[in-house]
Amino acid sequence: MILALQFALGPFLLDLSLRFLYRSRRVELSELPEHLQRYVATTARTHAMAVPRFTIIEDLSPNAFTYGHTPPNNARIVLTAGMLELLDERELEGVVGHELGHARNWDMLLMTAAQLVPLVLYYVYRTALDVRSNNSRTRGASRGVAVGAYLLYIVSQYVVLWFSRTREYYADRFGARSVGSASALGRALVKIAYGLASRGDQSAAQAKGAAGGQRLAAIGALGIFDGAAARSLALTSRTGASALPAPADETTTSAAAAPASGRYHIDGEALLGAMKWDLWNPWALYFELHSTHPLVAKRLLALSALSEELGEEPLVRFDLPQPESYWDEFAVDVAINSAPVLLLLAALGVGAAAGLGGLGGMLLLVAAAMMVKLRFTYPTGSFPEMSVATLLRQVKVSACGPCPAG
Repeated sequence: MILALQFALGPFLLDLSLRFLYRSRRVELSELPEHLQRYVATTARTHAMAVPRFTIIEDLSPNAFTYGHTPPNNARIVLTAGMLELLDERELEGVVGHELGHARNWDMLLMTAAQLVPLVLYYVYRTALDVRSNNSRTRGASRGVAVGAYLLYIVSQYVVLWFSRTREYYADRFGARSVGSASALGRALVKIAYGLASRGDQSAAQAKGAAGGQRLAAIGALGIFDGAAARSLALTSRTGASALPAPADETTTSAAAAPASGRYHIDGEALLGAMKWDLWNPWALYFELHSTHPLVAKRLLALSALSEELGEEPLVRFDLPQPESYWDEFAVDVAINSAPVLLLLAALGVGAAAGLGGLGGMLLLVAAAMMVKLRFTYPTGSFPEMSVATLLRQVKVSACGPCPAG
């Protein structure tokens, strides 16, 4: 019932939110740039879709998303003003094509159906937990059902996130094929990531008060990807690139060709360096498991493979050899990060079983583990000087195992 109401009322509520809570305006197809009018009309006709409704949010952060009930027939596509400013024609068409892909593939309906599974499992868990009976066997069975349902609920949450990431790949393929260029969409992803990273403060200044900033963050969660996850890749790929537009046929390295869109071009060598953390560090896999969107580096690799199919030069060929395994550093990070919590649980267990006698020693161990974690996370001493670009290319780095620099 809850998901049915969400599916039925969600688009209307989002319509109202965009109208009254954001600086946005409905635009007709004829008000969009001419190249975008032609692209949308042609794509809709080719795939038997209704032309979507468009809304422009007056915000500098480049972003886009789509929503609706029966998406191929009543999709709404929302673009920010920053998106229209930042991207060139083919890149903008690729992004709109990505959103059309979500509509064409019925992703809103599919995701609503997928979310039904964890909701039902959580309901079973709560129901079994509330069972009251004088029969010990019945109580034991209900507790077993509750534990099983809760474990399945956790697993199903990750399955839904995986399904969401998979739909993003399909939308990327649709957008790239409809434009005839996977490289254009790849360039757009990097530029949008850079725009989100560099213009976030300007966007926040535009928002009126804290509530406005929170609303913009909520819209960002629906966007073409998680801007926070792409921040380092975006900033690094921009570092060292000329601030002037590059000619359309200029290549920055043999690994990438990146025409500019009036602001800058993408440094292909720096982009390769930025992708290493996403593709090699186990922490990247951990963060992706908890995200609705794939890591940008993985999407760029998928788009590069599609470029080969389309007969064009890929945006990037990631052929760097991995020098070593990083799972040992990951294991150390996890051990040091989790030790205080595990020891605290052990201390509580000892206190409950043996009384206060052994509790003092366990608490001293907890304090020692916290000190080790603090020194590991915030080391002291003399460190080499490094630029921001160099730091962002480091692979052996995580939230609890930083790379200190002077």
